[in-house]
Amino acid sequence: MARLSDSDAAHVRRLCDLLERYRPGARPVAEELVHELNAILGSEGCIAMRPVLGELGWDFDFLYCTMDVTPLREQTRAIGMTWSPFFPTTPPHLRNRAVRTRVEHRDMMLNPPTPEYGQALQAIDRTYGLDKDDLGVSVCDDDVVLAWIGATRSVPFGDRELALLDALVPSLRARMLLEHQMGHAIATQALLEAALEAIPAAAFVVRGASIVHANATGRLLYDRDRASIVSKLRESMGGPTPGGAPFAITQVEVPGSVTTSLAVMRADGTGELERRLLAFATVHGLTPRQTDVLTLLARGYGNKTIAERIGVAPGTVEEHVTSLLHKTGTDSRAALVARLWMH
Repeated sequence: MARLSDSDAAHVRRLCDLLERYRPGARPVAEELVHELNAILGSEGCIAMRPVLGELGWDFDFLYCTMDVTPLREQTRAIGMTWSPFFPTTPPHLRNRAVRTRVEHRDMMLNPPTPEYGQALQAIDRTYGLDKDDLGVSVCDDDVVLAWIGATRSVPFGDRELALLDALVPSLRARMLLEHQMGHAIATQALLEAALEAIPAAAFVVRGASIVHANATGRLLYDRDRASIVSKLRESMGGPTPGGAPFAITQVEVPGSVTTSLAVMRADGTGELERRLLAFATVHGLTPRQTDVLTLLARGYGNKTIAERIGVAPGTVEEHVTSLLHKTGTDSRAALVARLWMH
């Protein structure tokens, strides 16, 4: 393997510094990296991607490129289960090391594992041209492919480019692993927040002794009467109470982590919700049917269930909800339910 020149070593240090600086919320480093590598490697195109095989076929977790990626997207979505020696699982001897991928592809085209595999490689060759040479590295965490970083050009790549890309692998692997893990965390948080918003009643996620998430209804109630909400949460988290706790508590225990709980406000058996509904309906001039709809909204039901409960079409329920928002001066279901509990 070629020894890095002083200028190439300087390139590696600069790119490693880029890879090792992480700022939450910043764009993925691969988006910038492809342009940097394209210039340093003297390539005609550079790509960073993570193809993912799902139940419906191939797609990309991410895809950044200095050239038109439309043909690659179309070919990838049209091919079968396996289309490369690197996906969906890279063989151990090809992980985390720079290789000339055209060589690997052509070796496998001589004896493809399936006819479909050979046809897919031929289609990719037709798309990008047989006169091109490819260089790339499959960045892996054990058998999980974190990213494919590659480049292409008409002039064959040599030891210099292989050595340069190899020198970046440790920093590439650390950064791609971090972004992979953070991506799952961000997606999980987004799903959590969406799920919380689907609960019309006030809902909070409590980790240890801290409230870490709340849906819109919960935030409105917390902002309006923090002391009361905290008191009711503390009471509910303390275990069974006579007459039932103000919040229904579901605990999620993760080994080695502090206990996390989902707390959803529920109507108690004292008739408090009914008293609030009666007073609220009187103040805002609600019809009996609007009161019925609000009662079920406050209990956490969606349009379909409300429609079944009161014997109307879901569209009619939506009309009642619109009227309720107008009469109460609120702009969302969450605000409506919160207004009821703050009345």
